[in-house]
Amino acid sequence: MSATAAAARPVVICLGNDLRGDDGVALEVARLLRPRLPPHADLVESDGDPTAVIEAWTGRPLAVVVDAVVSAAAPGTVHHRTDLNVPASPRRSSHSLGLAEAVALGRALNRLPAALSFYGIEAADLTPGAPLTPPARAAAAQVADAIARALAAP
Repeated sequence: MSATAAAARPVVICLGNDLRGDDGVALEVARLLRPRLPPHADLVESDGDPTAVIEAWTGRPLAVVVDAVVSAAAPGTVHHRTDLNVPASPRRSSHSLGLAEAVALGRALNRLPAALSFYGIEAADLTPGAPLTPPARAAAAQVADAIARALAAP
């Protein structure tokens, strides 16, 4: 598929690290979503590097980004935003640079998707070597279902 053809397709970008407990929750979303992904959409797994995220969403009509987040909410809480006005907060992402920084850089480079949908899943345990917690696993299934439904809609 050419780069032009790919750019006309929505993309789901799942950020995380399976070796850090709930930081792998978005990668679990990717595993659950992959067999249900409509043929007109793409799925990208990333460690969260902002330049890789920008590359994946540049020129896309829609980018759906999934990541673990840390805030005062209960573990497994799903945060959903559908705009490009992502608040900058060092506690929003489980990575050192988060979605807000990728959006700011993408805006500066004129490399944003036409639309952005963000699902943040509240992490409980980011300990190296820890498995996904039950709340994160349940939220991953919920988010995969929501994305599959949204992308299936005409």
